[in-house]
Amino acid sequence: MHDSVSIIIRSYNEEEHIGRLLEGIFEQSVKNSEVIIVDSGSTDKTLEIANMFPVIVHEIKPGEFSLILLTELSRIIVMRLITGGIKNSVN
Repeated sequence: MHDSVSIIIRSYNEEEHIGRLLEGIFEQSVKNSEVIIVDSGSTDKTLEIANMFPVIVHEIKPGEFSLILLTELSRIIVMRLITGGIKNSVN
């Protein structure tokens, strides 16, 4: 069994922290990871820094975050339950 993890990070003007955060994530022992950055309209270098890493960047308007994230998380949780049961959807 291969361990994998999906990490969703919301960002808005996080140029001071995003690089260190992503470095820490990619130094973890779980190598099969998917990192999704949901950026709410950063005006600093957040996206430039994030794009230096193997991440998926999704840009949205600041007011869209809650609706989109809840919809996507619900879909992911439902897919996990359908494909693997509750024992496989939680650690």
